[in-house]
Amino acid sequence: MTDSDRRIYVTGAAGLIGSNVVQALLTDGHAVIGIDNFWRGTQANIRQLSAHSKFVFRHADLAADQRWFISRTLSPVLATCSRTSGRYSRRTC
Repeated sequence: MTDSDRRIYVTGAAGLIGSNVVQALLTDGHAVIGIDNFWRGTQANIRQLSAHSKFVFRHADLAADQRWFISRTLSPVLATCSRTSGRYSRRTC
């Protein structure tokens, strides 16, 4: 797999920080898989990103659906998801 074939996973992609990270990665030419459970993120934050040919979105809770995530080819992962309190974010992102 070459760098140009690699997809970058962004958790919390529908949040304020995550959606901006996704936009920056797409602008730089990367393929991005955005993942969010919409606990704090919104569809409005990713609406315009969804039209991009190199962006795929998955509505998922990684805490509950880890098998999907683990079964993917290893790629860079940017974890931008977080709960308001740090003690919860390690278990839910």
